[in-house]
Amino acid sequence: MCPVPSINYILLADELYAGSIMVSGSHIKSHLNGVKFFFDKEEISKKNEAEIEEIYNSLKDKVKYNEELVNLKSEARALEEYKKMLISHAQKYPKWKAVIDPGNGAQSEVIAPVLSSLGLNVVSLNASIHGEFYARDTEIESDFEELKKKVLDEKRILE
Repeated sequence: MCPVPSINYILLADELYAGSIMVSGSHIKSHLNGVKFFFDKEEISKKNEAEIEEIYNSLKDKVKYNEELVNLKSEARALEEYKKMLISHAQKYPKWKAVIDPGNGAQSEVIAPVLSSLGLNVVSLNASIHGEFYARDTEIESDFEELKKKVLDEKRILE
């Protein structure tokens, strides 16, 4: 599991990759999730996406799924290269405290280690990819009541 930008960034970081595919399941509404294709260092066009979908729909009933032919392996190169890139573009910070809440999504594997490596004291909420996933709208303030409370609690600790 890794954030969408890491799947695109691996195409810049490692010339062995010509393209990448991501099955997304993020904080956005479920009907907006799906498969993202990256080629030649960027996400493919909606026109190309429609062509792939058309090919898939024309073939999906002609091929029987055979689980024995699927050979999946875990790989963290995209995630690690993405973290290194983020760190390289940032500066070291004073010993600030940062309260984060990645909603148990893919950024859970990225944001705390990156901020910690930059010298911040990180306090995490909902930061495990093994926890319950929280689909939230980043523009609805009430979706972040727990985070707001934690920030205020941490501020009181400092006072």
